[in-house]
Amino acid sequence: MKRALVLFLLLATVVSIQAAQIKVFLGPMISSYTSRWPSEIFPDPMGRPSGLNPFINGRTGTLEGFGIELPISKRFSLEIDGLYFTMGSTFTEPTLIFTFLREIYDIESLNVPILVKFRPHEGLFPYLLAGVDLGFVLYHARTSLILPEADVIYREIAREDLMLATQKFDIEPVLGIGLEITVLKQSIFAEVRYRLGLMNMIQGFPGGGAAARIRSLCFLVGYQM
Repeated sequence: MKRALVLFLLLATVVSIQAAQIKVFLGPMISSYTSRWPSEIFPDPMGRPSGLNPFINGRTGTLEGFGIELPISKRFSLEIDGLYFTMGSTFTEPTLIFTFLREIYDIESLNVPILVKFRPHEGLFPYLLAGVDLGFVLYHARTSLILPEADVIYREIAREDLMLATQKFDIEPVLGIGLEITVLKQSIFAEVRYRLGLMNMIQGFPGGGAAARIRSLCFLVGYQM
């Protein structure tokens, strides 16, 4: 219900701007955190430092939403999207007694990318995207699991709501590349976007030393109305 309401509001906003080209898209995404949120359940380090790589400690999610494209010139246009993200991160660590520990993070957010679109050439030629992504966190939780020795199924031992420990607003640079084709007078496109993740999303812990940033690689497909 929450997702349907958000998407309905996005659609109402988009269709009110009649001069723009309206876009609809969805797709998968890979995201990861550069570090874990502090934990009393698993206090020791887990996973590997991810740097700029969203596949390390990664978790698969989805995105869906609408967008508008406003032509500026022959080569440039401004694109404003409204996307619903489901993403997160997974940290796994073996122990000395052949037991595996795992933390799964799930985060949902409403994101508004504001992008400049550049077409170097007309026709079947890739276009480039650059801009910022404004994110508003709606949900964030952590699930802690353990895989006992000689077992094949992880067992959940705790689930925590992390909303009070999470920054509610995020702003990140975005870079992307896409390709657009016309089929039966319908414009269809595919894009890859990388969301860099520079802002520390942890808040509220004593000392303020903990820091976690969210990287993501998005794959979008859609059509232009």
